[in-house]
Amino acid sequence: MLTLNLATLIAATSALSSVAGEVNFATTKVAFLSYAGGALSLRATDLTNWLTFTVPADGDGMADMQVDAGKLADLVNKLRGDTVALAVDNGALTITAGKSKRKLMGSVVEFPEHPAIAGDAVTLDTSALTTAIAFSERSRPSDERPEFDGIRLQAGHAVAYNGKGFSAAAVEGLGSVAVTLTPSTVKLLSRVPTDTIRLTIGERLVSVTWDGGSLIAKQMVGEWRFLDGGVDALIPARDHTLTVHPAELMRAVASVKPVAHFDKNAKSEHIVLRLRAGACEVDALSNAGAAVEPFDAEWDGPEVVVRLLQSRLAAIMGGYASDMPISLAITSLTADTKTAAVVFRQDARPGFVGILTQIRQ
Repeated sequence: MLTLNLATLIAATSALSSVAGEVNFATTKVAFLSYAGGALSLRATDLTNWLTFTVPADGDGMADMQVDAGKLADLVNKLRGDTVALAVDNGALTITAGKSKRKLMGSVVEFPEHPAIAGDAVTLDTSALTTAIAFSERSRPSDERPEFDGIRLQAGHAVAYNGKGFSAAAVEGLGSVAVTLTPSTVKLLSRVPTDTIRLTIGERLVSVTWDGGSLIAKQMVGEWRFLDGGVDALIPARDHTLTVHPAELMRAVASVKPVAHFDKNAKSEHIVLRLRAGACEVDALSNAGAAVEPFDAEWDGPEVVVRLLQSRLAAIMGGYASDMPISLAITSLTADTKTAAVVFRQDARPGFVGILTQIRQ
């Protein structure tokens, strides 16, 4: 029998129950318990992620056991007290806390180990990484399903990309790390209980370790369309910048919206930003009419016309403080394309959002 801290066990089992990757393998939602060297190891895997928690435990040992991770988390979470006792007998895990006793049927199987991983490690602030990822996911410039669901860590940033736009936030200490995390791995990172993690990038796997646990995960592979230069292409030196208050820009957009092009889909409302030094305006032209509305802004480049979807622009502006200026950095056009990035930044926010759009000079 083993005795251990109940709060620590609750946190570990809750995290294990959230292991459920992109494919529903038989091992999904299964917790593996084993004891060695004064610690209880709790592990779960969906064969994309291998999550491990090591919890200090007192006692004379316990046989290895496999149980349903969801049921284990539910039973443990309902217990009260400071400590909990675990024992394995006749194919069942007995859980005791105070006067409460629960039994959970299980089996003994071999845990499916992950392949070996080796590489250089970087130490990161957990909150800094998860905050950057959360900003990227929340600020992705569209509510459409992303073409590429993962989060890319590269060029010192956490980046989300959906084929039409991107969002990114800097992660201090990330250095030269380049890896794409699956959506399920990103979700599990939010369950890391410590302030500092060690990130190691292998050939096919990524390892996140902390005192008392680890998360080993498969990297996401694939090409990001439009980004031949990788994520570095998302963070170019800006050529020209528009400075404007979000409320002022959206006031101008709202004034031309009644005549914006509309084809039975709100996401098809087309507008253009016509940027000139000292004379910026929003234009709309459709069968319903035409409208032009000037707005107060500062633009330091030549005349440029930027074609946007009103709904996408509104979604981005909604993520910024309305009473603080934002900057719209227009990246340079290449010789063979009229598609470029319009990058939105605000000092009060941790990162930036970009739209890939048509630009004419």
